[in-house]
Amino acid sequence: MRTCVKKLQTQTGQQKTELASWRTWLQTRHTLIWFPKYEKIYQAMDAAIAILEFKQQYTGGFRQSAPVLFKAYASDLHLFDRAYRHFIVASDDAQGDILKGLIEDVENLYTQWFLDGLGEAWSDAVSNHWELEGIASQSKFFGRHVFPILERSDREKVFVIISDALRYEVASELQEVIYKEMRGETELEAQFGVLPSVTRLGMAALLPGSKLELIPGDDDVRIDGLSTKGTVARQKVLTENSRVDSTVLNAKDLLAMSTEEGRLIVQPYRLIYIYHNVIDAIGDQASSERQVLSACGTAINELLRLVKKICNSINGTNVIITADHGFLYQRCSIQEADKRPLPSGEAILESKRRYLLARERVNDSTLLHFSLPYTENGIVAIVPRGSLRFAVQGAGAQFVHGGASLQEVCVPVITYHHQRAIKGDDGPARKVGVQVSARVRRVTNNRFSLTLVQTEAVEGKWRSRQITVALYDPQTNIPITDVRVTNLSSTSIYPSDREISLRLTVTTTNPPTNVYLIVKDADDESELLKEPWAVSLGIANDFGDF
Repeated sequence: MRTCVKKLQTQTGQQKTELASWRTWLQTRHTLIWFPKYEKIYQAMDAAIAILEFKQQYTGGFRQSAPVLFKAYASDLHLFDRAYRHFIVASDDAQGDILKGLIEDVENLYTQWFLDGLGEAWSDAVSNHWELEGIASQSKFFGRHVFPILERSDREKVFVIISDALRYEVASELQEVIYKEMRGETELEAQFGVLPSVTRLGMAALLPGSKLELIPGDDDVRIDGLSTKGTVARQKVLTENSRVDSTVLNAKDLLAMSTEEGRLIVQPYRLIYIYHNVIDAIGDQASSERQVLSACGTAINELLRLVKKICNSINGTNVIITADHGFLYQRCSIQEADKRPLPSGEAILESKRRYLLARERVNDSTLLHFSLPYTENGIVAIVPRGSLRFAVQGAGAQFVHGGASLQEVCVPVITYHHQRAIKGDDGPARKVGVQVSARVRRVTNNRFSLTLVQTEAVEGKWRSRQITVALYDPQTNIPITDVRVTNLSSTSIYPSDREISLRLTVTTTNPPTNVYLIVKDADDESELLKEPWAVSLGIANDFGDF
């Protein structure tokens, strides 16, 4: 294993390398008996390979116009951030130091080649007026996405979920999961976020109204003269400016409600804003920012549960998921060379790690200056180029937002329209099934082979499934063998290509003679298959059935 990791590590410094064979090699690992022990290492290697594949697609760099570069990030480049997130999460969970060298190389590749390269290209391309031709602004969110639904019928409800710091790449993965898990139509769109990319301004921009007003040094943002600070204020803005009955809910509160409670609480309203905070809550604390990429996975799971509850339990049809802003994150510590001195003086009205609000420009070529449509008296936003930070005292510099990077201001909007079941409909996306291929359901050796068949090919709405396989004592429901984990992910139309061979080892000294072979879904541990098997070891044969 260590040799394979080192061999992959050598690929990170090469311009061109053959990666298809690595994909094949990783796929064959899933059927091996030691796969569970090294699973996280394999996942990290898989993410590292994805990073190398993306790099090969952009050997010429990222130099394009600002609108083109924004669209490129929304369509493809965000996947580099996703692969990095998957790599960090998997390597954090891996045991030992096998990945140490690969982690260092991937970190350098991500920060120095991707973040710095993309950040410099974007900084050079974006204009000093905070607008982007041909790209929808976050401040137009309500008019573009919510109001048309309210207008077309006086009966339709709209559920708007705002997840704090739901970065575009995380939302992209969430949209894929919703498509696979739910019955309905889903789309993902990128909108140009507000600047500074902070919660108080981003949350206000998502409310209905015509005039957004940011006042430096004030932790409130006004829309049409109304405060947007806190639940009560936002509900007032929603009701007055949308002109429909509206309410504001906390995501955790709604998830904790029974079906009846959920239906009762939304019944009087046509517009329901639901606030969700997992990613920002973890990332904004210096003590927990290291776990922020793992928190992204938690957020995806919670948001999927929320959509299912809205559509399946309280009869919602129209769900929109968006965010106030994204974020920048890198695992390695921020070096002093990556920090800019924090300007001071009477002209500076507000200062944070990633932005300043000031009365006038600062004479520094490493800073970008923007005029904003929601400030007055010539106030400008000043941000460091690329992913640089201002040198602000205190811990917590790896997770940041407020600046103008694509990771911070490419804000997602997921629209989902739920479809009810109708006669003849094949239903929502489903996971593939599994069967056992065996002439005799009997174990005669401590180590034995077992063949499974994936019943459907992964295509269309048939999606892959991770399963666990073991023999269980029928009295105690405890495994008498090791528990093997494998993936059902074949896309072949031929059943013979979808066969998976596993080797199990009996771990109990005196196993019962009658047991169950149980195959479970690894996600929720639901039983997919349960068959009676016989165990007749006689004299234990440690060499297995060779």
